[in-house]
Amino acid sequence: MTGLDSNFSVLKTEIQHEFHARPALSVDVAQSLIYHWSVVTQSGAVGLGEQAPLTPEAAYVKQHYPFDGRHSKFELANGTLRVERHTEFLSFTFVPTDPQGEEGTLLAGVSPLLGTHVFCASRIKLVNEPRGAGDDATGTQRLYGGRNTGIGYEIETSFANDARGFVEYQVWGAQSDPIIRGRIIKLLTDIEMYRLAAMMALPLTQQRGATLRSLESQVQQIGRALDEEGEETNAENVHRISELLLSVQELQEATQYRFAASSAYRDIVEARLDAIDEVPVAMRTTLRDFIDHRLTPAMKSVQAFDNRLKLLADASQKLMSLARTKFDLEIQTQNQMLLELMVDRARQQIRLTHAIEGFSVVAITYYAMNLIKFALDAVPPLPLADEVVLGGLIPVVAVATFGLTRFIQRRVSRD
Repeated sequence: MTGLDSNFSVLKTEIQHEFHARPALSVDVAQSLIYHWSVVTQSGAVGLGEQAPLTPEAAYVKQHYPFDGRHSKFELANGTLRVERHTEFLSFTFVPTDPQGEEGTLLAGVSPLLGTHVFCASRIKLVNEPRGAGDDATGTQRLYGGRNTGIGYEIETSFANDARGFVEYQVWGAQSDPIIRGRIIKLLTDIEMYRLAAMMALPLTQQRGATLRSLESQVQQIGRALDEEGEETNAENVHRISELLLSVQELQEATQYRFAASSAYRDIVEARLDAIDEVPVAMRTTLRDFIDHRLTPAMKSVQAFDNRLKLLADASQKLMSLARTKFDLEIQTQNQMLLELMVDRARQQIRLTHAIEGFSVVAITYYAMNLIKFALDAVPPLPLADEVVLGGLIPVVAVATFGLTRFIQRRVSRD
């Protein structure tokens, strides 16, 4: 079995479980009050990785509510608790046995899970009858919500946190079908959880905005330095660009995970709002209108930041390419100057060689004439005086010496 076949075999069960992960609850008519909240799994910035320590709430779940898979349900003395694992957080759905009791008493059994790392919390009241004209769940607060076009249930909420941090949703005409009621709860809890999770990228852009502006300013400065002939050398510019590229990469690594996660959460919110398929009730703003009015500008700001960061990375790469091109041109210019210098030196060497050849011919001729003189002294006297003979041979020996030298040079050049 190949490695790819083995991976599919191992992951088959996990992939299949993912399709059945986190199903909707089955909520009967007697269960008219549901609490839902989510906590960050790891301490510090979300998305740091497995090396980050667990938050106290996540550690409490690991100790008191251990389970495998994506979700599990636990029967408590005062209600039912369902725990669900997500990529970055844990979510809890608590259905109290006695919905009419005081809230402090109802939540007493799960209070350790309502710590400081809760980033969203909602309380959903299900009313199995149409909304009356005088019903008002939130007093003087402005209400948002609409009516489902299919089943006809009506949702209202103020999207405001109460003293305990819960956002209250009230659902009128929730029907008596346990599956439908559970699906309504699932849609609302997902909307509340993911709309806030999607907004996590906005504070990050605000925190890193000054860094991005500083890097953009550095790009402009380095670009001007490359165009102008200043005191800075091209090597210094290359060093500055290298540091700039490193800073841009660090900024991308610090933001890309959060930006991608927020985009995914935004898509989930849109899908849940599509599933509710609400129409306005009188002049009331729908859930979609309220969420889009706040979430869309935030996501556009995040997208604009991400686009600026990508443009910054491209500009930095272009600066590096420009600096390298300029560096190559400088090297070519230096090589051209060196080549010209070598040519001049070669010409000087040729001139020196020619001069040395002339001196060599004279020296060889001188020594040759001395040899001839020694030879004349060793033979009987000639009809002509030795000085006359030597004087006549000087041109002949000089010409012969010059011809022999040129012959040797041509032979060496051919070889």
